Amino acid sequence: MRKTYDFNAKTMPCGIVGRPRELAWPCKILTVAKPIVNPGLKDLNPFERCILKLLALRSRTPRELAEETCLPPDLIAVILLRLFDRNKIDKDYRLTPDTLAEIENHDASSEIEYRTIYQFVDCLGNKKLNEISGHLKAEEINDDGSIRKGADSIFLHYLLKRDIPVESDAEFCILRVRMILQKNGDWRILNPFGNGWSKMLEASYQQFLNKTPDEAEAFSQWQEANSRRFTKKKTDYKPEPYDTEENRSRYPQLIAALNRRNHDSGENDVDVYAALEWALFYSLKAVDLKQVIQILTIDSIQNNETRLTEAASNILGKSLQYSDLKKIHVFLPAPEKIKGFQHTEKAEMQVVLPLAILAKGQLPLYLVANKYPDFLQRIFDLNQRRNAQKHGKSHQTAIYGAVDFKFMQQVITVLLPSILFSDSEEIKNDEDTIFDMKFSARRSLQDFFGVAQFNNMDNILQEYLIQTELFLQSNTGGKSVDERIDALACITHLYAAAECAFRPLIEDNHELFTSFEAIEAKTKKAGLGELSAALKTIRPDLLQKTLDGNDQTLGASVVVWLLQAKLEYLTQIAIRIPSFLVDISRLLTLRGHGNQICMIHESELRQICTSIYKVIDIIKED
Repeated sequence: MRKTYDFNAKTMPCGIVGRPRELAWPCKILTVAKPIVNPGLKDLNPFERCILKLLALRSRTPRELAEETCLPPDLIAVILLRLFDRNKIDKDYRLTPDTLAEIENHDASSEIEYRTIYQFVDCLGNKKLNEISGHLKAEEINDDGSIRKGADSIFLHYLLKRDIPVESDAEFCILRVRMILQKNGDWRILNPFGNGWSKMLEASYQQFLNKTPDEAEAFSQWQEANSRRFTKKKTDYKPEPYDTEENRSRYPQLIAALNRRNHDSGENDVDVYAALEWALFYSLKAVDLKQVIQILTIDSIQNNETRLTEAASNILGKSLQYSDLKKIHVFLPAPEKIKGFQHTEKAEMQVVLPLAILAKGQLPLYLVANKYPDFLQRIFDLNQRRNAQKHGKSHQTAIYGAVDFKFMQQVITVLLPSILFSDSEEIKNDEDTIFDMKFSARRSLQDFFGVAQFNNMDNILQEYLIQTELFLQSNTGGKSVDERIDALACITHLYAAAECAFRPLIEDNHELFTSFEAIEAKTKKAGLGELSAALKTIRPDLLQKTLDGNDQTLGASVVVWLLQAKLEYLTQIAIRIPSFLVDISRLLTLRGHGNQICMIHESELRQICTSIYKVIDIIKED
């Protein structure tokens, strides 16, 4: 019998479908004596201490420091400036005598103690998991894959049928891991050591699916078995489409804000401004903001204003001046509030809006800007009216009108596609139907891309593809041959999906853009043909910004990708998809500025979607 460790939390998350999938996850345990070090130079942050210790070894330039630490050059410049202001270094980046003496006299050995810890390592992905201190209590797993829990037996699904050879100083074991299916069709792996999800194990499992057809089949069967176990609770109250158990679990404060009612009249009393704050807050929790927060909390207000101006101009298409930023105070985050964003459940426009703008395309704000070019001014106006009411200068009912509510709904649905409103242009149906349609869309995409390939895509790309497929399933079929439909929503989602697919392929090498002629010569030689007008008319400044690592539009990303790709690779693409450039150009033309109707036959729409699916499939595969 094999040793099994179970650290699962007692409670299950809300908004799941059917029964969890119990996995026997292969792991190894390393027993190590870990030194616990109390940091010296306590008045400095870890980045500053690191730079000081490097400079104490030998003199280094800012460029050398950036290369050795892998930190952005502008962050290095900020750190050096702070160290200089605090008299830790001189203008030549040398340690001051006091700082040198402080480091030399620092007795690090007195601050070190050793503690026995057990390091769990994922055998599938060879990644370190949690460290456990104290006594480990193992359970014995039977030969049939079951473990006893009181009077019950729990059967675990083995990911591997055999033990994995481990080092002499390690011990093989089984970790009990649970996989669940959410009501939107997404699957997640619960953190086996506590609450929340384990992105690390999810990544390992996706890689495992890529190379294990039997597991892909077992996974698909589990999905199908759970798909019909979801039943709607009968109630006299008919909630809004967004008011689901899953959304209440994922976005509690947002749902509470949207459901707020007047105690006297019972009528809806939504604080539009607060709802927008929480929508931005929850959407930001799903993206990587580490570098943005580091820079904002260390750099000067002036430099942050510059960054914000440039980012707002690029993403929102508005040329903002410093005067605008000073006027619209919600754009000027306080460093301490930015720093606390990751550790608090507090939504403030002054924090979430600049973070959303500076997230460099991780949030689809451009879709909002296409619909509302005055997006920033609207936020400012809402803020002014809300403050007037808070200070007794107006009544709640006088703050927001129908236009404000429509604006709020569309912004929220763009940021969080699972938040749907009864009068929105999106799916209008009950919770059962929404789940069935999302599940059907996901299965259709898994059939096209393959289970492993689709599951290996990042969540944002998956969501845009699902929204595209949902439109196709909801708006096609039963139309006459000559009848056309407005496919703008579908084209917009498809465009965003293609952007997400190309974005990781762009190398940030700061080379200079030369001309379209060289790119076209390469595409002709590869067999892809000429560049279309949709690609040739992209502004050179957008191309240069994309080359510098600040991706702009889908068209700019494609042109830069063509510039950077090897001829042999493009030749292979031309063989597999001869219409590659034609398909991309067609999508660019149909999408246009994203704010005009797009009337098209449903058969043509399906063909366009299939073509772009193929493009995404081949570039993600390679």
